[in-house]
Amino acid sequence: MLSITEIRTLIRAHNKLSKITIPAGAKRDDLIKLLSDKGYSINHKLKLIVKPGKPSLITLKKAKKITEPVKKTDEQKATVVSKKKEKEEKKKEETKAVVKQAKKEAVKEFKEKKKAAQKAPKKKVAPPVKKETPPASGPKKVKGAKAKNEALRQKLIASNKKKAVPKGSHKMPDGSIMKNKDMPKKPQRKVLKETQKPSGSDVVQPGKPADLKIESKKDATEEKKAKNVERVKVVEIRKGINRIKDVGYLRDIINQWNSSPPGKKLEKSRGAPLKTTDAITILRNKIILYKMYDIIDIKIPEITRRKKLTDEERAAKKVAAAAQAKVDRDKSKIESPVRTLVNKLYIEFLKRKVEGEDGKELADELEEQWDDSYDEFDDVFEDDDDFFEEMDGFISKLKNKLKSNEPSLTMKEISVWRKANYGKE
Repeated sequence: MLSITEIRTLIRAHNKLSKITIPAGAKRDDLIKLLSDKGYSINHKLKLIVKPGKPSLITLKKAKKITEPVKKTDEQKATVVSKKKEKEEKKKEETKAVVKQAKKEAVKEFKEKKKAAQKAPKKKVAPPVKKETPPASGPKKVKGAKAKNEALRQKLIASNKKKAVPKGSHKMPDGSIMKNKDMPKKPQRKVLKETQKPSGSDVVQPGKPADLKIESKKDATEEKKAKNVERVKVVEIRKGINRIKDVGYLRDIINQWNSSPPGKKLEKSRGAPLKTTDAITILRNKIILYKMYDIIDIKIPEITRRKKLTDEERAAKKVAAAAQAKVDRDKSKIESPVRTLVNKLYIEFLKRKVEGEDGKELADELEEQWDDSYDEFDDVFEDDDDFFEEMDGFISKLKNKLKSNEPSLTMKEISVWRKANYGKE
């Protein structure tokens, strides 16, 4: 059976004779269907594309020869290098001219400001006025309202001098003397009706109603215990809900609650039901906040206990991890040149689009370069179809970006995109 890379090679060679456009991100089955729609089929034994009623045109061996990249002559290479140098020199000269002009304008502006500052009349600053402190000359004289108040105070002091108070009398606040017998009597205290204790004892407690209930310490303790039990229950439920990793199941819980009477009541008051498109943490918090577990039977996953490994199992696990790490390193070593190339192409072509080059022409050039690199990394792609599809998908996205009329990304945005799609640089 032919692999995806071999089928692609046959199609690319066949395109020299009759054009068959390969859609971006097409898989093996998609390519076979594409050929059948065009009236072609694949002979896996002979490794060629055939069409009913027509002789076989291209074998896989012939296809590889046809799709070999055309090597550039020394003259062509020299021309490309010289054009690149000319472009760089022109750009440097333009940058120098801009910088030079900016410096001239800055110097001119500085001189004009300096000249204007010299012509402007200087403002005369008056010397600071020193406050003279008057010499100390005995006690301050009091004038106006303060003097009147002081005179009145002295008069009151003189009038309130102690006078002889007769026996059986006392002095009033206004200075007059009143006999004790003439003083008004205090009103007698009201005596309340006698009531019994709530316990029904004979001890009389004035002012307390018979039906008064006094909370005992025992009742308060029981209430506190009940609250603690409820709190522990909520904590356990929270832990259980946090163990749910399936976002779809969390959304189903919220949808069920939205259909329940409390959910419909909330929807009526707020104008919309609870959203189910939030992140997993927010979904969990909603379930706990609205106590959905009281209405809906939620399947809480059990706590997974880590199994204690024996020394033999631990050693075997270590050996397996080391073997897997070696496989990953070898794979990364093989894939690294391809990823480096894709990164380079991404930066180069987006930068050229930012500088003003035509996006469609850049997309065509990118496709040619990617086809050439495909021949270079044929062994890598043939061993790992998934890796090829991943890289080909990135190139397809880049071509769409180049062709689109959207505003070009800045170099900072390009760097962020690369980190998100290719990992650490």
